[in-house]
Amino acid sequence: MRILKQCIITCLLAVLPVFALYAQSEENRISEKKSAWQLLEPDEKAACAFSAPLIAMNGLEICVFNPEAGVFESPRKGLSLKLLNESWSVYSYADLIAQIETLESGGQAGAYRRLKKMLDENRGLSVMEIAEKNCLSTLETIRLFYIHSVASRLGQKGIEAWDKGRELALLRWAVPAGYITEKEAAERAKKITDEILTGYTDFEDFAAHYAFGRGFFGAADNTINSKMKAVCESVERCIREYGMDGLKFASSGTESPILTLSEVKAYTPDNAYFSWYDVHSYLSFRNKEEQDVQIATIDNYIKQYGALAGLFYMKAERYMYFGRYRDAVKIFREYAALVAERTDSESFLRSDWFYLYAVAANKMNLPFEALEALSNLSAEDKRDPKILFYTGYTYSKCIGRSADYEVNEQYAQKALDNYIAAGNAGYELPEHIMKWIQGNSEEM
Repeated sequence: MRILKQCIITCLLAVLPVFALYAQSEENRISEKKSAWQLLEPDEKAACAFSAPLIAMNGLEICVFNPEAGVFESPRKGLSLKLLNESWSVYSYADLIAQIETLESGGQAGAYRRLKKMLDENRGLSVMEIAEKNCLSTLETIRLFYIHSVASRLGQKGIEAWDKGRELALLRWAVPAGYITEKEAAERAKKITDEILTGYTDFEDFAAHYAFGRGFFGAADNTINSKMKAVCESVERCIREYGMDGLKFASSGTESPILTLSEVKAYTPDNAYFSWYDVHSYLSFRNKEEQDVQIATIDNYIKQYGALAGLFYMKAERYMYFGRYRDAVKIFREYAALVAERTDSESFLRSDWFYLYAVAANKMNLPFEALEALSNLSAEDKRDPKILFYTGYTYSKCIGRSADYEVNEQYAQKALDNYIAAGNAGYELPEHIMKWIQGNSEEM
């Protein structure tokens, strides 16, 4: 029965462009879409509706679980596979499940909750004071400005909708990509949609929370308003053309504010956000000319905003870009203890700070200082293939620096162990490292 319904829906969708050739009215086209929508089972409706903003914005079919059903022409045919590969680094079933689990366990909603907790625990402090106290990166600081302006609207749900909608889109894209069966994808989707149906008041409430989640993501590149507006337009089209606002929700909405798309469209960041965005965007500025001018610009930011670790990182990173590793090491070394003390394992700054500190130290032929820097990375960072390889490289630079032969052997073994771990974790090892591993294996 399900297969028959899908065939009917696909046929209805396929003939829409043909009808348009005969000047079919807008009302009739919408009627056809609503007819196709009504043929869906409740679970499929929910999965399609809650992933609709992202599916629609990429031009794929909204009201069929397989978003490429009935799609036969390029560039839409095969778009799901391209999106998974290029935007999500998903190349297999294992990659897909790993991404779903990442979104479930934290995702953007987790980053939002972490920063909101800082606001809640420091109600008497300004955003900049909280940034200084917690050694936030410039990105975390700009997101903190955003959260400060929207948290009261979003309530306890925060931006969970943003991650849930993306999980559903991943599952739907994975079906035509061949990474998962439609049956398993639908089963996994139902667990997600059940949470949504009990957590929000109606489709517009979910969509508005989703849009604010897109705003959180867009704070990094100042696309908050444009992307939130695009979400609203997509959702309004889905409501108008398919009647998605007719979905039945179990929640009374008493735990969280009922949001509307009108509130989303009316929102704009405050001046403090835009002022700090100018600072944050300078981190990605690249020009090897006028080095002194660039350093002076960052120094002026420090004078204006205070001794923020994120700004000292910007200065050290700029020194590295100029090849001035001695100057970079000096900054990293001076504030390393402060960053280690005030940041947690989820800190963007901690990860970037100690990795670049290690790189700068190695450039200055200071491998032991580099190892000390790497030791401050989180347990998760230390398992990263790139970090495993770089740790192996750093240990290899220590070989021969001790008068004790056994100590040098220990450095060599640690280098080897980290290279092997990096390779096992998927890092593509250079040929000479592979030969060293192979040679060592043969000796054993």
